[in-house]
Amino acid sequence: MSDEKRAYLLAYDVCNDKRRAHIAKYLQSYGERIQYSLFYFEIRPARLLQIRKRVESEMDCREDSVLVVNLGRVEQADDAMEFVGRRSLRDVEIPTVI
Repeated sequence: MSDEKRAYLLAYDVCNDKRRAHIAKYLQSYGERIQYSLFYFEIRPARLLQIRKRVESEMDCREDSVLVVNLGRVEQADDAMEFVGRRSLRDVEIPTVI
């Protein structure tokens, strides 16, 4: 697995308010919230695996769902996303918590 940072989108649909708030707070420590249930990350694949494992342990797989989209290398992400209306994604580098 490459050690190069990649860009990802993660969207979730979590039914329980407490679980949803806890997952959102955790995700905000690694990425940027673009919309209420959508986060953007610039992280290494190994970090994504850690995030997925944590989110899966918090969610109820019978009720909740999570979608992870690999946008490719960070440099490609801008070309992969198109905003209609107000652009929510900031034009600053996202800090990575180590």
